[in-house]
Amino acid sequence: MKSLKILLLTLGLTMGQALCQTEDPEYLNPDRFLPSPVAQPKPAPRPGVPALPTSPSAPPIAAEVDEPGQQPAHTAAPIAEAVPVELVEQDQTRVAVLCYHNFSQTKPVTDMRIRTSVFRQQMEQIRNSGITVISMDDFLDWKTGSKKLPAECILITIDDGWKGTYTDAYPILREMGFPFTIFIYTDFITGYGDAMSHDMIREMMAHGATVGSHSSKHLYPRVWKKLTQGTPAYAELVQQELGNSANTLRTLFQTPVLTYCYPGGYNTPEMVEKAPSFNYKAAFTVVGKKTTHDSENYLIPRYVIEGGKPYTFQRALNFRQTGGNDAPGSATGSANLPPPPFPVVPAANQVSTVNIPIISADLSSIPGLLPQLSNFDMKVSGFGRVPFEFDAQKKLLFWKPDRRIYNSDITVQIQWKTAGGNLPHTARWSFKISPEIPLN
Repeated sequence: MKSLKILLLTLGLTMGQALCQTEDPEYLNPDRFLPSPVAQPKPAPRPGVPALPTSPSAPPIAAEVDEPGQQPAHTAAPIAEAVPVELVEQDQTRVAVLCYHNFSQTKPVTDMRIRTSVFRQQMEQIRNSGITVISMDDFLDWKTGSKKLPAECILITIDDGWKGTYTDAYPILREMGFPFTIFIYTDFITGYGDAMSHDMIREMMAHGATVGSHSSKHLYPRVWKKLTQGTPAYAELVQQELGNSANTLRTLFQTPVLTYCYPGGYNTPEMVEKAPSFNYKAAFTVVGKKTTHDSENYLIPRYVIEGGKPYTFQRALNFRQTGGNDAPGSATGSANLPPPPFPVVPAANQVSTVNIPIISADLSSIPGLLPQLSNFDMKVSGFGRVPFEFDAQKKLLFWKPDRRIYNSDITVQIQWKTAGGNLPHTARWSFKISPEIPLN
């Protein structure tokens, strides 16, 4: 019996040695259960997003990996094989420019801060949609007429310089292989508190990020309004915010700074006129609509993706609408719609002098109106479906925006049901917001 035990032990040791020799040596590494700190091979091509011919885009972006001790990376759904994308003439392309600010999975959601998990879902939706994500270089080359793009494109921009850009958004963008632009205001990027450091920005630039200016101090509109356009003091402030900020970024990061975005979207004719003199090729606003080849280069629209308002993102990805404001049901020429057969506010085809107007329709003249809220609907260009209210006594359908309306042309669509009918009735009207209204 003792001899048999010795024989079995000897055989076990021999088999164990053979197994260790035939298995990958990494199998014996006790750290094999930790995510590798070495970058993995770049991800498979995104569906419908092959490299653009002669593209000056950022270099390929490696997949994001986790450092030991961090939570494992999110496992995305398998990526389908890439399919060819047709390049079209410049005037056939439309670009949805997305504007983000800050990101966090734990801090409260605000207009300027989005859940990291929601941002991931949005980026995965873009990847799975097959819509081409372009770099800022691609965008500028297309705008200047030197490059063709697919018919539908997305440009990703992130404002200010919050640390969440680096800790939360950047790993996801790098994983997806999406180029993006960071619009920085130079006084903010100190590395302290919630601000990014210079080294964080340099790392992102090495992996697909482009830097643009967001001014020096991110001044509120009231500061600009205290000065008179055309005066030396105003010109000096324009130089400080638009000119000096670009020079600072060029010096810090040794990179061309070809784009600017207006803080809060606030711009004046003097800013627009001076922008080319600071070597900017484009400047961006916060007007939510698609960019076309004939869009004004220094008033480029962007969709501001706010926390808790996912409909803006969905509207940005909807390329089926052809109207300038991408309103549900809007189309070219919608600004001249015939007025509804009942009173509406703002009045149809009129110019509103209020930038946060109460939008309403007086339905008291409609017989058989069903007063339950579920029998109504309201959509407004730039907002999509809105949280309207209905005053059953006055039969007034109304809604007040929670922020100013930046679009100059607004289309409203309402629906209601009446007794004895299964299908809703629809009315639409349009109005304008006066461009002379100062920004608050």
